Amino acid sequence: MTLNSLSTYGTAFQVKVLSSLLTHKEFLQGIHDVLSEEYFDNAAHKWVIKNILDYYEKYHTVPTMEVLKVEMKKVENEVLQLSIKVQLR
Repeated sequence: MTLNSLSTYGTAFQVKVLSSLLTHKEFLQGIHDVLSEEYFDNAAHKWVIKNILDYYEKYHTVPTMEVLKVEMKKVENEVLQLSIKVQLR
């Protein structure tokens, strides 16, 4: 069995994965090479995962909330931007 989506585990699980990625560098180090934004259903979750992974690939550390806020302001779609802001809380 291969994992194509985390939707079977529910939204709460997906939020916990995002939270863990932002707060536990060891967790991010362990799964960054197998994690993909495609595993998430929510567009805001996909955006957060993509930015976490991109930042990690470039700087080899977890992005701060300030970094994500700056990147979020670059999003042109206001609905997506609001959704991202809610998810980051």
